[in-house]
Amino acid sequence: MQNKLIAAAALASSATALRLEAPTTTLAGVNPGDVCHGTYAYQCIETKVDRTLADMVNDVATHRDDEVVDANEIREQIVEGVQDLRASLEAGLSNMRSNDTDSLNAQLEAASDAIQAAADAAAAAIDHETQ
Repeated sequence: MQNKLIAAAALASSATALRLEAPTTTLAGVNPGDVCHGTYAYQCIETKVDRTLADMVNDVATHRDDEVVDANEIREQIVEGVQDLRASLEAGLSNMRSNDTDSLNAQLEAASDAIQAAADAAAAAIDHETQ
């Protein structure tokens, strides 16, 4: 009777082991077609996790390099735009300064002419009165 129980237990444990290795109850493998099963399934899963992490790190590194290149191009465009804006503002300021200077000079000349005309008129009036 004891031999029958030991044989039944051995048969049951063998069946359980076979079920663990059966394709219907296995975990995904490292490579397509590979399966993680049995006693060393954790190593297979660990390998998959390590490969997935490495792929993700490589993907991030690839995108990081692309984004750094894009960011540098955008930075260069911004710097060029700022330099163009500065040159434009300096030119506008120079033109405004020149126009304001010309306008003030014209007003000064008009005022000088008016003062001279008033002085000439006053001198003529004084000459007229003295005669």
